[in-house]
Amino acid sequence: MPRTGSRSMALAAQALGLRATHGAMDKKLWANWRMMSLQAKYNDCPRVKRYDWLGQFALQVYSSVAKQFPDDGFVLAVRDVESWKDSIRRHYLHRSGRKVAWNLQQETVPGYWARLGVSRMALFGTTYPDLDLWARRFLLHAQEVQDYFSNQPERLLVFNLFGGDGWKELADWLEISIPEGLVGVPLPHHDKGIPSP
Repeated sequence: MPRTGSRSMALAAQALGLRATHGAMDKKLWANWRMMSLQAKYNDCPRVKRYDWLGQFALQVYSSVAKQFPDDGFVLAVRDVESWKDSIRRHYLHRSGRKVAWNLQQETVPGYWARLGVSRMALFGTTYPDLDLWARRFLLHAQEVQDYFSNQPERLLVFNLFGGDGWKELADWLEISIPEGLVGVPLPHHDKGIPSP
């Protein structure tokens, strides 16, 4: 889900020596991801095989991806729902460049908003920013993922960057040691967002 620290985690994975990407960091992979989602053929893509860590790619299709990569693990990035609602509200208001209703039917700006509408519909079932509805979907997604992996708990790391999880939790789950240069260094925190008004 957006605003959970998943990009920060991809940066942390890179710092730990993994070949990691997140969302649009690899624009070609991101552009082809929707087609792969429609065909459910992720393991046929050479670009996928370039990475040890794909962040923010498997939101709606994690079960299909998990079946095609049965030996791979998954990280569920979570945070407190109230801080998530505040962050998501500030994020979309900041991106819109205006403090008005977020209803996409009222938007005339092409590009970002059009893509955002597809993303909102896929994630939350609506383009209209109903934060309470979105929060319920946020919580439901977290529960669904945990339920899906309940018979294979070793494949899932539930990681809360905002709740204090850091290098130790990540490195322990990956079964690697923390490089000396990262000991005592905070985990990367990309795009902390804008402060609340």
